[in-house]
Amino acid sequence: MSLRCMTLFLCFAFLVLYSGFLTECFADQPQSHEGKEVSLLDCVTKALQSNPKLLSKIDERRAAKSRYKQAKTANQPRIKAEETFTRMREPLSFALPGAPQMAIGDDKLQIKTLRVSQPLYTGGKIENSIKAAGSEVNIRRFSEVQHREALTCQVVEAYISVMKANAFQQIASQALYDTEGHARQVENMLLFGSVVRNDLLKIQVSVSERKENLIRANNATKLSCNFLENLIGEELPDDVTTAEFSYMVMPPADEKKAMELARNNHPALLAMRESLRMHRFAARAAKGDLLPTIGLQWNLNSGTQLNESQSNWDATLYVGFNIFDAGEARAKVKEAKIGHQKAVHDLEGLERDISLAVQQALLQIEEAKARLEVAKEAEAQAKESMRLTEESFKAGSATSQSLLDDETALVAAEQRRITAEFDRILAETHLWFSIGGLERALFSTAQLSVCASEASIATMTQEIFATGENK
Repeated sequence: MSLRCMTLFLCFAFLVLYSGFLTECFADQPQSHEGKEVSLLDCVTKALQSNPKLLSKIDERRAAKSRYKQAKTANQPRIKAEETFTRMREPLSFALPGAPQMAIGDDKLQIKTLRVSQPLYTGGKIENSIKAAGSEVNIRRFSEVQHREALTCQVVEAYISVMKANAFQQIASQALYDTEGHARQVENMLLFGSVVRNDLLKIQVSVSERKENLIRANNATKLSCNFLENLIGEELPDDVTTAEFSYMVMPPADEKKAMELARNNHPALLAMRESLRMHRFAARAAKGDLLPTIGLQWNLNSGTQLNESQSNWDATLYVGFNIFDAGEARAKVKEAKIGHQKAVHDLEGLERDISLAVQQALLQIEEAKARLEVAKEAEAQAKESMRLTEESFKAGSATSQSLLDDETALVAAEQRRITAEFDRILAETHLWFSIGGLERALFSTAQLSVCASEASIATMTQEIFATGENK
């Protein structure tokens, strides 16, 4: 009878301790709190508006436009008005033989001149210089677009880094909470002699490791936020949260189609093609120094040394030919041709680099998708294994080490799944960047966030592709 009472007493004590353990666990469970949400589109917009390097590119384009306007004035007439005042020691005089000198005119002279000049023919130098200046404007514009694309890609990478760091931080926090709960459970079991002290020490070491992982995860989140703040030029609040993001307008999965879009859209390729045109125009302008030049000049003078009120005009037709300049003009022509040849090689190399980037991005997308499927399956298996091990541990048929191993396996599976998800988004970002349509894809995704029907997505995708083809 006494043995039965003792058994009932021990069971009751165990239930009391276990209920206290559950209460303590749920009381310490980390609560998710929502802070100020920042979207990717807001970050990209702020970066494009305030980034100093992009603003510098805009200034370069404006300066090129000013040089283009200056070049266009070369074939326009020039009108200058001049007025000179002269004071002579003695006035103009003459003398007849045997007679004293006679002064004519005054010792003061004032002459007013109106001069008009107009180039008539320069061997194509002016015309081609204007075209070269126009090509430079286009180059600066495409360079600005390329910098916008690169900045947008950096912002997307930083934003995804923040999302990934936040997800890892949540996993580390949950892992610490679970391990601490198991540690308390092992402590209670140690009181009843169900486990040995070595089991408690092992799980306490695991708790310390989980705390270190959480510290690293918190620091990784801060570093990612700092990098994003540097790009957008604005500090983020401490409780900032990121909105979920994925491309609703998918990049082309076919390499041939992707390369076709890249040839029509990529700003670096467009800038390189304009560079070819600019060097051709520069070579033609340099050839103009070897051809005759014709110009017209008309002068109207008011006042002479003999009569200040007398007016006169003259018209001059100027014809010049470069007979010998020590090879300067031919050297300029040769330099322009070599520059054109260099631009051809640069264009070919750039096309190869873009083709390689497109191929790598497509392979990375396929790899990330395959990894994601495997990681999801592994995560489900790890959760089920964790559940069975917890039940076995509560029943006393599993050790605390098995529990720790399953916890570690679950954390690793969750991290692999998250990494695969964000690697897929990053690969899609790099593909859009390689094509040259990242910014349009982002803003098109934002437009489709309200109406995400398949028909709308297909229409938007066709519009993006048509933009590149018709550019």
